[in-house]
Amino acid sequence: RGGPPAPPAQHPPPGRPFSPPPAGGAAKPGPVVLIKNEGNGQYLDVTENDAKPGKPVQTYARNGQENQQWRAEAHLDGSISLRSVANSSLCATAERGTDGYILRLQPCSGRDSQKFHPSLVDEQFALLESHAYRDQALAAKGNNNPATLAKTDPTDKKQHWSAEEVTN
Repeated sequence: RGGPPAPPAQHPPPGRPFSPPPAGGAAKPGPVVLIKNEGNGQYLDVTENDAKPGKPVQTYARNGQENQQWRAEAHLDGSISLRSVANSSLCATAERGTDGYILRLQPCSGRDSQKFHPSLVDEQFALLESHAYRDQALAAKGNNNPATLAKTDPTDKKQHWSAEEVTN
């Protein structure tokens, strides 16, 4: 009573864990998180719970299993990479497909197609803009479909992502 309601408990404070490391600091892995899309309410998920190179990363209903858990690793250039908890040698990687760019698991190498620049669009959600494809941002294509890149549009809720820290 007497004020605005508190924000939902599942969302970390704005910018966390999508924050770059302090200036001059070494890049470090962030906490384990589930990454939710505002547009469809689903989470980044390794397709068929099969964390192997080349597997698509889709959006899927929340189950909280390791195939939906990620570490947002900050780089000194302000970008982040999304490292799979199900297979810590693999990162979400933007790759050209027959219908544009899709997200697949590939060995973590720090290459540009594995980097995303977070920018807050409101108190809970951020755009994850591609480092390799500057006018493109991570987007949910639809329920149970591979995540894609789409022309950056801060008003498109399919490009809005939040992180829920996993607590055991």
